[in-house]
Amino acid sequence: RSYISRYPTFPTAWLNLGNTLMRDARPREALAAFAEFMKLDSTSGNAYINMATSYSMLAKYDSAVLTYRKAFALRPDYETWFNLNQEYGMALVKSDRPAEARATFQKMLARPGPSDQARGHRSMALLELLEGHVASAVPRLKTATDINASLKETNSELRNRLFLVSAYEMLGNTGAARAELDKATAIYSRVFLDPVFVSRLAVALVRNGRADHAARMLDTIRARVSPGSNFDRAHMLLATAMVTSARSRSPGAADSARTMLQEAAVLDSSAEMLAPLARLRADAGDVRGAIESEQRVHRNQMNIGFEAQFSWVLTRYRLGQLYERLGDSTQARREYETFLTEWQDADQTLPAIVDTRARLKKLLALRPKPES
Repeated sequence: RSYISRYPTFPTAWLNLGNTLMRDARPREALAAFAEFMKLDSTSGNAYINMATSYSMLAKYDSAVLTYRKAFALRPDYETWFNLNQEYGMALVKSDRPAEARATFQKMLARPGPSDQARGHRSMALLELLEGHVASAVPRLKTATDINASLKETNSELRNRLFLVSAYEMLGNTGAARAELDKATAIYSRVFLDPVFVSRLAVALVRNGRADHAARMLDTIRARVSPGSNFDRAHMLLATAMVTSARSRSPGAADSARTMLQEAAVLDSSAEMLAPLARLRADAGDVRGAIESEQRVHRNQMNIGFEAQFSWVLTRYRLGQLYERLGDSTQARREYETFLTEWQDADQTLPAIVDTRARLKKLLALRPKPES
């Protein structure tokens, strides 16, 4: 800003300011800076990409899609450039254009490079998982991990294996989930991983009954957290809270875990933080607090296309259970019915769908019949 005050017609300074504000999660200010840049230079595909990202951060997905397309008009190669393909495709999903998203991901699959094909398979799998097509998503994720392993792309391999763990959990296949966890843990044991990836691995281990193993990773996570990184710190708190909660059933441990997750949710309001916070609140008897956390999860479409998607997509199912606990059968029925409507084309043998149908049938049987 100091530089711009002296040289207000230097476009690169405005671009750098916009990029910095965007990375600092200040999208409205970023867009204002990008607008000033565009007055001086409207030929930068990179600027349009970061403007689109800023619109997505504000949940203005139609504007994001239009801005991505302006970037692609200047730089057609950007549409299949590393992660831009998925970012654009997921913006299409969030603006309710899944068919266009699928066509976008197909362009990545058609690329000759195996790394690009792995990205395409992952993006397509995440779209299928969002729609409840878990059985068809699993082979895509397996293909992606095989490619990653052959190219020694360890970060991508770990990430895709953890996606597979979550997919198998959705299928209720505990054995397959644990087998993938073993492979993911083997990656952790041989290469350096960023703290967020180690945290996600630790949380998956806790979910699958291996809290003691996860506990041995906590020192590694703490040592690798970047100073000033809210994202790193949030994931450190998440892993610590999950281990604390799983290893001790004492009220003190539960209170400590909830406090950590509340702090984590301030630093990162994604479903990765809020969904476990909701569960711990419910376990402590704070059902209304759990509902508030789950509602915050469901309102945030930014969860789509990332690890948080796995928690986001089952929010209405969990809300139905919470309303049942409150004794609000009317709202519970609404949540279950909406969940089944949203997933009417999903794999109907998914445990969440089977359980929802059973719960809804029971609630409908209990509903008083109207007087004749």
